[in-house]
Amino acid sequence: MILAGTVSMVWARKIEIANAKPLNVSKAMVASKANLKGRVVWSGDIPKVEGFSAPISPLTEHLDKPKRHWMNPNIPKINSNNMGVGSAVVFLKHGPVAESFEFEPVRVITNNFQLGIVQGGVDSQVGFVKTDGQFEILNMQDFFFSLRGRGDSFFSIPLASRGKSYVRKLEKPGMVALSSGSGQFWMRSYLFSMQHPWIARCDQDGNFELHNVPEGKQELIVWMPNWNIEDREIDAETWEITRLEFFKPLQKVIRFEALSGMENQLATTRISSNEFERLKK
Repeated sequence: MILAGTVSMVWARKIEIANAKPLNVSKAMVASKANLKGRVVWSGDIPKVEGFSAPISPLTEHLDKPKRHWMNPNIPKINSNNMGVGSAVVFLKHGPVAESFEFEPVRVITNNFQLGIVQGGVDSQVGFVKTDGQFEILNMQDFFFSLRGRGDSFFSIPLASRGKSYVRKLEKPGMVALSSGSGQFWMRSYLFSMQHPWIARCDQDGNFELHNVPEGKQELIVWMPNWNIEDREIDAETWEITRLEFFKPLQKVIRFEALSGMENQLATTRISSNEFERLKK
């Protein structure tokens, strides 16, 4: 599987074993094959990404209230101590379709005018769901939200009641961008609907680990959302921003060969601001 967006390619070579920390986000019920470890780091200066000043809603009844500062939801999460990228997702591009696997349950939460995903005890911007599986949605504040899904699945779900749980199924493989359909343009998260279990979220040091990877020549996608704004919608009456559209996400292809029965260590993958700038063209 490959998601829509520009792709760049590099070849991976084996290097000395790094102190990779395991990140178990899936339980693959398949025969033992190869284990894969790697690390994603930032190269160059950490980008300075500006936030936004806006009311909690672009509607006229909120205009007389103080504006708040909102962060760009796609700002890269870079560890300044070791330059590890904690916001990267890695997955096999052509992983074989698997039946017997599972992910930890996914809960999408709206709270304090933010949109987050909780999975396996981790609160982040991304979550993994088995194709034709379901995820939970929970509104934790007294405010009407509309959850909007766009990408490989298309839906809108009104979240009218605080504490009420909603359930949605993802029937198609691919990526779904979650956002607010009620004007909170800074709210953004991502769900990956997978037909195989070989996907992971990098930890705070940029480390990732995949278990029981099929042996042979493989391609690994390193995915990151783009913080650069392509377009914005403005309310005709209040002149406040109602929606942001970002440029395509980065998808970097790493080619490698997985050797059965052993731990495979990939060369460190380096990401830079220049790769995101090229996506704007």
